Amino acid sequence: MIIEKIKLTNYRNIEKIECNVDPKVNVIVGNNGQGKTNFVEAIDYLATLKSFRGDNRETLIKINNDFAVIETIFKETSVKHQARLVLSNSGLKIKLDNDDLKRNGDFIGLVNVVTFSPSDISLFKDSPKKRREFINQEISKISPSYYYSILDYQKLLKERNEVLKQEKIDIRYLEVITHQLAKNAFEIMKKRIQFIDNLNEILTEKFIEISKIEKKASIKYETFIDNEINEENIYQNMMSKYEEDLRYKSTQVGIHRDDFIFLLDELPMSSFASQGQMRLGIIATKLSLLDLSYKLTGSKAIVVLDDVFSELDEIRQKQVLTRLTFENQLFITTAQPIEQIKKIINTGKMFKITNGYLETEE
Repeated sequence: MIIEKIKLTNYRNIEKIECNVDPKVNVIVGNNGQGKTNFVEAIDYLATLKSFRGDNRETLIKINNDFAVIETIFKETSVKHQARLVLSNSGLKIKLDNDDLKRNGDFIGLVNVVTFSPSDISLFKDSPKKRREFINQEISKISPSYYYSILDYQKLLKERNEVLKQEKIDIRYLEVITHQLAKNAFEIMKKRIQFIDNLNEILTEKFIEISKIEKKASIKYETFIDNEINEENIYQNMMSKYEEDLRYKSTQVGIHRDDFIFLLDELPMSSFASQGQMRLGIIATKLSLLDLSYKLTGSKAIVVLDDVFSELDEIRQKQVLTRLTFENQLFITTAQPIEQIKKIINTGKMFKITNGYLETEE
């Protein structure tokens, strides 16, 4: 998969950018605050319909404007597609080729982007919610049905919590909703387990490859079920917390409380790994995601390296680039001087961005 053209209008500090990009390597050079991360954030938005910096949609629209537009031409094998995303305070509208999509979720997974960012390291010490969102997002790229399963679960969970807030609770109705939640949760858990198992088959190899450290890297899926995972056990575990649910007027156990723990030699990276090891751990995770995505979909994901070079020495910069250059389309942002970056990258296109304006560098 490659992007051939990208056009941005009123996106953050970018008034208008329109450019054809290289099918292999694209380097965006600029000082901090000039818009290079905004540019690649828009590319990542095509994959997730969210900002990888966690900002809401309204903040992506340039100040004093009512909407922002992301337009692209992308190609999967020999088939070209045109997409137009219009972001406004009232919502997001997507046109794919000549059709208006009725459900924005139908666009997720069509443009697969894996983004590397210095802020990724916070995933290890962040809240379980952030890790769930990360895993949910990555599974959704590969399995669109998973995305809708999560939406269904959230709707049922909201309905169950509303019942728990009532003064007089219809226990039979609560049991019905809980059965529906258990059925939905079981399907989600099966996909989570399979995804983590598949990722763990690759993760240690990738960690050793880039770190040269002989340690086992893995992800542990922590859930609320400590016996066999099936619909009935999920239901029984949820209903066993009924008194606690009443006290807090919300559902206290369920997949919405699950966590994913990143381990190095079976110890949590957040507590026992150094900053350098955690940095290499997240890079290894992203490289594993690239391989897993290709294995399951047959498509090479687009890769964004947002200011990652500032976190790596020259040897590891070259290791990462060697691993990616001939397999994926790359978008690399850096504040390093052009002369310095050309010593590491001597192929593809180079752009310079200044105050939201992009120009091609020779």
